[in-house]
Amino acid sequence: MVRRSAFALGLSLGLRAASALAGYPDVFGLGVESVARAGAGVADSTNFGAAWLNPAGLAFSPGSVLSLGGAFVGSGLVTRGRRVPIEDPFSSPGGLVLRIPGDRWVSRALAFGIGINALPSTLGHIVNGAPDAPMFPYYQNRTQRLVVLPAVALRPHPMLSLGVALNYYASLEGPAEAEEGPLRAVETTITQELRALTTVVLGVRFEPTARWSFGAVYRQRFVAPYAVRTRSNVGGIALDLAVNAEGLATPDEVALGARYRGDRWRLLVDAQWSRWSAWDGPFVRVSATLPGLALTPRSPSGRLQDTYALRLGGSLRAWQGATDDRWVELHAGLGVESSMVHEQPGRTNLLDGPRVLSGAGVTAAVPRPWVWGARFRVGLAVQVHALLPVTLTKRVGTPEEAARDPGVLADEDATLPGTQTRNPGYPTLTGGGFAYTITGGLEIDL
Repeated sequence: MVRRSAFALGLSLGLRAASALAGYPDVFGLGVESVARAGAGVADSTNFGAAWLNPAGLAFSPGSVLSLGGAFVGSGLVTRGRRVPIEDPFSSPGGLVLRIPGDRWVSRALAFGIGINALPSTLGHIVNGAPDAPMFPYYQNRTQRLVVLPAVALRPHPMLSLGVALNYYASLEGPAEAEEGPLRAVETTITQELRALTTVVLGVRFEPTARWSFGAVYRQRFVAPYAVRTRSNVGGIALDLAVNAEGLATPDEVALGARYRGDRWRLLVDAQWSRWSAWDGPFVRVSATLPGLALTPRSPSGRLQDTYALRLGGSLRAWQGATDDRWVELHAGLGVESSMVHEQPGRTNLLDGPRVLSGAGVTAAVPRPWVWGARFRVGLAVQVHALLPVTLTKRVGTPEEAARDPGVLADEDATLPGTQTRNPGYPTLTGGGFAYTITGGLEIDL
């Protein structure tokens, strides 16, 4: 009983701190306009959302702007006849763009910014289930972390700007020890250390004319390693467990964008490649060492594949007042993205398929009211991801075949007729539905 408790300690530490994924910007975009245009904006964004979309866009911002907002993420994802919720649905996107006052070259060429998406009560919430648990890895546990993106942009030529942002977070590592106490109860000591992690977002933007703009951005792979090593000595028997996971993972991403500006409208197109194949997936790796025996089970891998996305977006100045500081703009977007998972005839049950992205929103400018006499803009947007249904079909073999091939599900008792398995995906598993976000924002000119 005591030995089982010690083992459960190490295993539960790993399972409860398993892989979360990126953040709100990577799933839906950042800012009202980006969300409304289905995440497009590589060649157009100039507000705080540019810190993620393309930091080079900050140098094309007309001035300093403070942005505040709120967002809600909802789920209509369904598998096995039940809706799959998205935890911690509320967040607060916002940020700042700063331009140096004056008419000097540095004032025109340099811009600073920061993009933030904060949760109301925590820095991050990381949850994971068993390796064979059905889950939607593209959506579940992707938006539950603080996102901080400080950025700077330089415009050495009126047509060209370069930008860099830092994707900042922390990893969690440390040992856990369990010893049998004087009353034969297991007494534990856990020490965890936070270590800063930083990756980069690099962007370039080129505007050869007032109407045409082009952009490119590279977002570096972001993985927060989680590692716990438990050392137990219970009843004179030593048991070492190593629990490793890669959480908060964003793949390497490359996005290209173009924008054409008319007199009262803008049209955007973005194309994106995401290298999901370099990540082994949201699985915890547990290895154990007992006296004279080392256990290192094979973890599932190769379940993910690269995705490709195409987004079209646009904005229309639907109403213009007598002055330039009074107007209403409508935004809309449409996109498609391929699936991030391969077929899974074996143990794992990661559900994902091609998705259709759509968005719509409105922004209104209000002239110099009661906020320090400054102009401000208010906006509201919604984005919906329709996930096309996907069905997993399992292939069953002997335990020996399943041990050699992760694409085979083991018959847990081959001596009995039929197939004996507790895998929740057997014989087939279907998933689909939709996910959505609603966001609102306020921008104040400083």
